[in-house]
Amino acid sequence: MSTEGNSLQAILDLYADYALCLDERNFSSWPDFFAGDCRYEVHSRENWDLGLPSAMVYCDSHGMVQDRVSVLENTLTFQYLHMRHLITNIRVSDSEGGAHKVTANYLVLHSTEEGETRIFSTGKYDAEVVVDGTAKFRKLIVIADTSAIDNLLAVPL
Repeated sequence: MSTEGNSLQAILDLYADYALCLDERNFSSWPDFFAGDCRYEVHSRENWDLGLPSAMVYCDSHGMVQDRVSVLENTLTFQYLHMRHLITNIRVSDSEGGAHKVTANYLVLHSTEEGETRIFSTGKYDAEVVVDGTAKFRKLIVIADTSAIDNLLAVPL
């Protein structure tokens, strides 16, 4: 397989492993999906389209991503929900010097202990992925079509 083919497979694996990590509630491993110099943001589609800088979640370093997990595991209390992250239409549009611009759609479903399932969030990922053997997010911008999230946005999208 070519180097380009290896990078594409590494990117596909990154998204599949990312979804599995969150679905299995393995939050302590979530920072491992990010490069040392990284950014993670969650924006509403409305704010994004209007160019407003306000993010629902903003982490501009790997340390902030790790802090988010620490708060999630040690401080926050929230209803236990089973999650399913469905990531589709992954498109690598640009590749320069080991960095790849990647977009994808996502759908997050929440199911309660009682078995009720509902859409929690849907939108797109706008990412920059670096591949050095394994793929990692240098930038992961989540643009949520569902801006009225009726729950605390505790768990990463």
